[in-house]
Amino acid sequence: DFDRMAERLETLVESQRRLLADISHELRSPLARLAVASELAQQDAGPAAQPSLQRIDMEANRMNELIAQLLTFTRLENGLANAEWERFNLASLVQEIAANADFEAIAQQCRVTAQTPSEAWMWGSLPLTERAIENVVRNAVRYTLPGTQVDVHLACSPTFAVLTVHDHGPGVPEEFLSHLCDPFYRVDGARNGNGVGLGLSISKRAVETHGGELIISNGDQGGLVVEIQLPLSTQTRFEE
Repeated sequence: DFDRMAERLETLVESQRRLLADISHELRSPLARLAVASELAQQDAGPAAQPSLQRIDMEANRMNELIAQLLTFTRLENGLANAEWERFNLASLVQEIAANADFEAIAQQCRVTAQTPSEAWMWGSLPLTERAIENVVRNAVRYTLPGTQVDVHLACSPTFAVLTVHDHGPGVPEEFLSHLCDPFYRVDGARNGNGVGLGLSISKRAVETHGGELIISNGDQGGLVVEIQLPLSTQTRFEE
């Protein structure tokens, strides 16, 4: 009957999540050994072998990042993300993420600017909030056009913070906007990068875990706008 089918589907989904987490954990050790072996090989090898060894190192790093994203996604899906919550300054976190992204953006001939209050205290998981915001900002850097900037703006009320990240890239066709946070979803065309389609999925689930909301739209003057709304702690202090 329907109840039995629903129970079986739930069991299958749970088994799939557990398998994904187990595989991700098992892959981390050999990847760590591969990174060490690659580093040692680069020290001993001649100049001719360096490009190939550096490529191995780069691909290993990409695999490690993918595994980290899979583990984070699995934790969020299983409701295990709120084990270590704390009170932290969201404004300082946004400033730090923007500064790091700006350093990386210079290589792509673009910049990242941030406007934030001096303080915006919230209660939640600092690592998850950092990953949620970092994914959005780095995604914006990836697609903004050379010679432009990514605008990061944090505005606060006594109870809520609204973070807006606006790039100046090609934007996304309206019919695809609602799917951008689907796991492994990638848009064909100008915004189809080298990612695996988990970054925005993780951001959305991390934000929702904190009782917030992530909204994506195209900017009036072009580009993509991602708005993150997060509740602040009752002891919030903020200064413009």
